[in-house]
Amino acid sequence: MEIFFLSIVVLMLGLAVFDLIVGVSNDAVNFLTSAIGAKAAPFKRVMMVASIGVVVGAVASGGMMGLAKNGMLTPSLFSVQDLLFIYVVVMLTDVFLLDLFNSVRLPTSTTVSIVFELLGATLAVSFMKLWHAGMPVNQWFTFLNGDKAITVILAIFVSVALAFTGGWLVQFLMRALMTFDYKRYMKVGGPLFGGVSIVVILNFILSKGLKNSPLRDHAVLTSISDHALLFYGGIFVGAVLYYLIRGRNEHFDPFREITMFGTFALAMAFASNDLVNFIGVPMAGLEAYTLWQSAGGSANAFMMTAFEESGSPSNMLYLFIAGLIMVATLWRSKKARNVISTSVELSRQVETVERFRGNDLARGVVRLFSFLASAVARLVPTFLRQAIDRRYTLVRPKLPGAKDGQPPAFDMIRASVNLMVAAVVITLGTANKLPLSTTYVTFMVVMGTSLADRAWNRDSAVYRVSGVFTVVGGWFFTALSAMTLTAIFGVIVYSFSAVGVALVIALVVLGIYLVNRFTETDAEVTMDLGLPEDWTLMEPDDVKRALHAKVRSISADYAELVATLVNAILQEDAKAIKGLAKRIAKEEERNAQFQNLVADQLRTLDLQHIASGKAVLEYFVRRRELTAEIRAAVDAAAIHVLNLHHPLDDHQADFLRHFSTLVSGYDKELQSDNKDRIKDLEALLEGINDYVETAVAHQVEGLSQDRYGYRNSQLFLGTFIGHLNAANVIHRMHKKTFVKNHPAS
Repeated sequence: MEIFFLSIVVLMLGLAVFDLIVGVSNDAVNFLTSAIGAKAAPFKRVMMVASIGVVVGAVASGGMMGLAKNGMLTPSLFSVQDLLFIYVVVMLTDVFLLDLFNSVRLPTSTTVSIVFELLGATLAVSFMKLWHAGMPVNQWFTFLNGDKAITVILAIFVSVALAFTGGWLVQFLMRALMTFDYKRYMKVGGPLFGGVSIVVILNFILSKGLKNSPLRDHAVLTSISDHALLFYGGIFVGAVLYYLIRGRNEHFDPFREITMFGTFALAMAFASNDLVNFIGVPMAGLEAYTLWQSAGGSANAFMMTAFEESGSPSNMLYLFIAGLIMVATLWRSKKARNVISTSVELSRQVETVERFRGNDLARGVVRLFSFLASAVARLVPTFLRQAIDRRYTLVRPKLPGAKDGQPPAFDMIRASVNLMVAAVVITLGTANKLPLSTTYVTFMVVMGTSLADRAWNRDSAVYRVSGVFTVVGGWFFTALSAMTLTAIFGVIVYSFSAVGVALVIALVVLGIYLVNRFTETDAEVTMDLGLPEDWTLMEPDDVKRALHAKVRSISADYAELVATLVNAILQEDAKAIKGLAKRIAKEEERNAQFQNLVADQLRTLDLQHIASGKAVLEYFVRRRELTAEIRAAVDAAAIHVLNLHHPLDDHQADFLRHFSTLVSGYDKELQSDNKDRIKDLEALLEGINDYVETAVAHQVEGLSQDRYGYRNSQLFLGTFIGHLNAANVIHRMHKKTFVKNHPAS
């Protein structure tokens, strides 16, 4: 059995690496959302600052094994075998659950997941021990540290409410004082807010980021704690003077520095305190195995009384390696960026393509708060209401140097408030010994500041509220599923030992495979219109030339798609048709993003370039129309082939093949540099139209003679009409973007 338990320890250490990867992919949202959403600095610089914070926090996270050792259970009542069984199912479940949430792009709490996994596994293993020993059920809960679980649950509600309310209130006050055109008030407001922010964030680093550090009892930190008022007062004065001096430079933005400093602080606190969620259990398992090996005896008889005490700090090398793994994950993980994008999109200041759909609960909440807001507004004097509205006039500055052309999701004011309020709430929780989840706090602060900034307007509120409910519901699902899965796995492992461990491993591997097989794991990349960065300053003909190159590419893609679809219909290739349907769905999503991006850029368009803006907007509207027509043709084919209807006859097949040839001929002419291209293309398009009329006449004749039925006509006519409309759209796009003496592209 010694080899078996050693294998469990090695397995848990291996799982710790995977848990670090999936855990950081989930928790990166805590400290990256504000800086990335506000574009406080280039992406790589933000990542470098966060990476330094993560490494520093990881190395400073000593003495953190208490949760795994005695946070949720009474170790003296468990043998080393029991604890290793508990720990291995906790790790397997944690890897699966975090990967599940990352795959569906929702942030969840690694603190809650590990707590309820320990709780579920402990409940299962202790119940099995009672059952086999014939002990009374009323002794079941003596195995648990139930107070910890109750405290965590209560802290969830308290932290969610406090974070949301605090974020809303502070952001409302800051926006009322500084407005969206905050640079006008920077000379006074910037230094004062900067001084407060530096004090809050520095206090957060010392009280939260270093609370588990070996340096926590250092003389310097002890002295700071004893003279806190004097120390932080001096920091405030120094920060105000610093920002006053730097503020003489009109290009200096103190909120940008505050955002970057806050990003470092939250990254450090995350690594310092949440590292236990990823490697605490394996480290505790390794220590338990080492203690048992030193003492000897049966694994089922060696009780873990030694775990009643928290124990010595962790090996610094392990912590440093863990920090490096987390940093590598930050830079490489696609899922981390997906989870971050969820928080950013839910807090974006302007309208965007909403990821979440509205539901009745969200609509009811929005109606209720709209009614309450109207009632309160009627009680506020008109002059005061108008004054507040003036402070909320949205300023949309141009964004020089923004390579993707997209404006920030929100400005530096909101980004710095996000970080400052999150730091305050987490610090308060730490001071009162409440195990707050950094995920809960940071997410709800971001949502509160979004509401205060009126980012949730009538065009977006239902979708945003629905998204918040989805995320919050996912948190509770985390607790329930974590406890349930570990309880089931705990029974399996306790009952079947090595076979049980192998079975649980197989189930988790299968679960992870299925999750990644049926979810979109590609990173959400920044949309790029594919136009010159300065297109908003270009003349209409130059813009049309750039658009025409895109029309050529679209025409080539369309000709290839028609050939693929025709072949799939004639071969009854269901897999190919499903692939085309997925391809069109992605194109529809991209088109929606493109139109949103165009709208963002048109907001900064000068009046003298209206014609250029009109050409770009019309192009993307036509592009969306084209995708809709192709979707109709693909849907008609999917209904027929996937439902195993009768195939087309030889005459119909010939019609489709020749139609594909005509479309290909049209594309070849479009790609050419023929000076008479417009006339030749119109002749080819007229030929396509005539051919479709012939095909339709053939189908009608077949219907009248009862050779073809309803299903057959749905496919044949649906395919032809959809493709004919698509060809006409491409031709209109070509005519709108074609410029005489058009250079070859």
